[in-house]
Amino acid sequence: MIRITGELIFSIFKKTFMHKQIINIALSCLAIFLMTTTVHAQLPKPGITLGGNLLYAKPKGSFNQAYQLGVGGEVFGGIGMGKTFVVATAGFSEFKTQSDVHSGTLKYTPVKIGLKQFLLRKLIFINADLGRATVKNKTFNESRFTRGIGVGAKLLGLEACLYYDGWKNVNASGFSNSLNVKVGWSLSL
Repeated sequence: MIRITGELIFSIFKKTFMHKQIINIALSCLAIFLMTTTVHAQLPKPGITLGGNLLYAKPKGSFNQAYQLGVGGEVFGGIGMGKTFVVATAGFSEFKTQSDVHSGTLKYTPVKIGLKQFLLRKLIFINADLGRATVKNKTFNESRFTRGIGVGAKLLGLEACLYYDGWKNVNASGFSNSLNVKVGWSLSL
């Protein structure tokens, strides 16, 4: 006999609600992509973008009380029309603790999908994405929802960006956030 408790119902609701949120956000990103892509008499050729960045991360809010800085890198690839690209990103960062009281170095490994919109002849861009990340230290190894938004510039294949990143906290409500400075290269085909 299966015993249904309030905790079981809440757990099922929470999992279903999170999956619906991710699907709704992904569909919203696709709708924005389709609306921002302008249609001309002659359609622009599809484009591909590839690249990689090194990053420095400064924890913000309560996350700053436990960790002092993060460093890492990421690679990305995307397809698009005109100035709008759907971009997939995979990265890795390590955050150094403020003191030995905390559970050691925190490792953050996100996989995200989002939109990158170029402005001003593809010199300036905005980027927003969401996905899942593995967040790991000595006491936990969890998969969490992650999201971020940034603004940057690209010139002659070099790229620099200010990016606000965060993931759902493991043992508390809210998000662990950081302000990232990204510098790298980007190739458009």
